[in-house]
Amino acid sequence: MKKLILLSFVFLSTFIVSAQCSADFTWTTSGNTVQLTNTSTGTYIHDWNFGDGNSSSATNPTHTYSSAGSYDICLYSYYIDSIGGFCDDSVCYQVTVIDSTGGGSSCNADFTWNTSGNTVFFTNTSTGTNSNDWWFDDGTSSSATNPTHTFAASGTYTVCLYSYYLDSVGGFCDDSVCYNITVFDSTGGSSCNADFTWSVSGNTVFFSNTSTGTNSNDWWFDDGTSSSATNPTHTFATSGTYTVCLYSYYLDSVGGFCDDSVCYDITVFDSTGGSSCNADFTWSVSGNTVQFTNTSSGTNNHDWWFDDGTSSTDTNPAHTYAAPGTYTICLYSYYLDSIGGFCDDSVCYDVTVFDSLDSTAGTAVLSFNEFQLYPNPTNSVINIQFDQLASNSHALIVDMLGREMIEVDLTTQVTEVQVAQLPKGIYLVQLFDANNRIIGLSKFVRK
Repeated sequence: MKKLILLSFVFLSTFIVSAQCSADFTWTTSGNTVQLTNTSTGTYIHDWNFGDGNSSSATNPTHTYSSAGSYDICLYSYYIDSIGGFCDDSVCYQVTVIDSTGGGSSCNADFTWNTSGNTVFFTNTSTGTNSNDWWFDDGTSSSATNPTHTFAASGTYTVCLYSYYLDSVGGFCDDSVCYNITVFDSTGGSSCNADFTWSVSGNTVFFSNTSTGTNSNDWWFDDGTSSSATNPTHTFATSGTYTVCLYSYYLDSVGGFCDDSVCYDITVFDSTGGSSCNADFTWSVSGNTVQFTNTSSGTNNHDWWFDDGTSSTDTNPAHTYAAPGTYTICLYSYYLDSIGGFCDDSVCYDVTVFDSLDSTAGTAVLSFNEFQLYPNPTNSVINIQFDQLASNSHALIVDMLGREMIEVDLTTQVTEVQVAQLPKGIYLVQLFDANNRIIGLSKFVRK
């Protein structure tokens, strides 16, 4: 009978103890350190798991994490007595810690936005923070997480977000960010500006849209074609001058609207390699002075040689000779655009000048002898092949500023010239006969 009473007591005691176990805890954080306070009841043994591979059996442990983040902290708390009485319980909480070294190392402030007319909808994308202060650059502010703000007038505003974290025992980090945001008055027109720049390569034009305050574009190329791309590239079928127009506008989701347009005349060329370039000129003589009129077509650069040791890059130069005589005047005219489109041509005429005001001048055309330059372009040597080589001929290589770079005698039909020492660029090869009269002109590229 006594054994039955004792077993009943043990069973009842165990049942009562098990019913009285409850695991729980609170915590405070300071930067990346957590102070845990065990509020469990009915237990006296505790096992902590800090969610980073570390653990503890202390009643009220303090734990420092190696890096900021959110960790699942679990407490398993239990009671066991000397005769087998037992009860247990467990609880887990997610705890966020930060790096408390200061200066915002674990806080990152950032935001995105979208606009509708003069209203902006902000989305806070900051991390590691729990408080926010916004400044809208119009004298107003907000502490909302994701505010919506309507500006009184269209314009560009510098909107700033100061975002920070402050915990219960002084842990702190902060960060800030600012962006320029443009809003529009949806009554139309005043804040849109259409504009563009371009570069030309032969008959192809590369457009760069520099419009402001717009989000849609319509281009017209003056050849029956159009585009709605932001930065289109367009190839014209033929050379010529075209009036290219851009109509640029802004349209938002609730009807806000403004627009603007601009047109420019753009000249394009046939970039097939010399077929659209034609060098030519006329002249009038007054005594020993010659006035030249450039009638070249498809070119934008000109180099003149006056056969007396002087030259010019003017379009329509006038030149006065020191002595009367007949001079071979040569014009090398070419087209070179901003991204490598190229064509060229040359022509020479004999012009006679006098000491008096007699304007009579010879008009004999100097026929150039055919010669070849190869390889072209080159980075080391250029071969001058002159099949109808005259005795005592020589070649002069000049740069595009007319500076003499290399002079060689032509003693064989193919003469190899070292050009590796020349800077990269375009060079002219002039051929001269024994009387120092120019008999050939061509160009090569030192790459």
